[in-house]
Amino acid sequence: MSFHYNEVDYSRFGTDLLAKDKVILIYREEKIVGFSTLKIFNFQWKGKVVRILFSGDTIVDFRSWGQLALFKGFGTLLANYLQDTTPLYWLLISKGFRTYLILPTFFYKFVPSPGKVNKELIDLRDSIGRYMWQEKYDDDTGIYYARKDRLKEEFASIPEKYKNNKYVNFFLKANPTYYLGDELVCVAPITTQNLKLTGKKFVKL
Repeated sequence: MSFHYNEVDYSRFGTDLLAKDKVILIYREEKIVGFSTLKIFNFQWKGKVVRILFSGDTIVDFRSWGQLALFKGFGTLLANYLQDTTPLYWLLISKGFRTYLILPTFFYKFVPSPGKVNKELIDLRDSIGRYMWQEKYDDDTGIYYARKDRLKEEFASIPEKYKNNKYVNFFLKANPTYYLGDELVCVAPITTQNLKLTGKKFVKL
């Protein structure tokens, strides 16, 4: 984290970690080169209970970008949760375009996204955002104004190969202050119908 982000506070990181239920660890040989922290919780929404799989801190060492270990680990986790019949949604907060790109890789339907607005998913996202971050969450933008753990400039900049990517351009428009550590709050239904072929491959459906 401290190699890729500025202003990482060890105490705050530890507190966030202890609040999570699981951690996906990525290894190269015996060295940890990436991780993603996760929490699963029930949430009351429109008179019913849904489950939320919340992805917290997620980072892969830049020297290991391109490997599929994180996708494989996440897919295995989803396969286990899909055995339950309670509606399940993925809550992802993103202050970097690479994290946001996981959504269109795995799912057909998610918010926010380019194209038609899904009002139902937006309502769920806003309900969760207000519940979790109170005044630091803005319904109008869908942003959690965290202002912490800012990506270092060399990792926040957009490489040339992504300049014409519609999802990257959408992310930059939706979260223009990402470089300050602000998080775009995203939600996707986790169902077999909503998983793309790539997603099904990693979930092994």
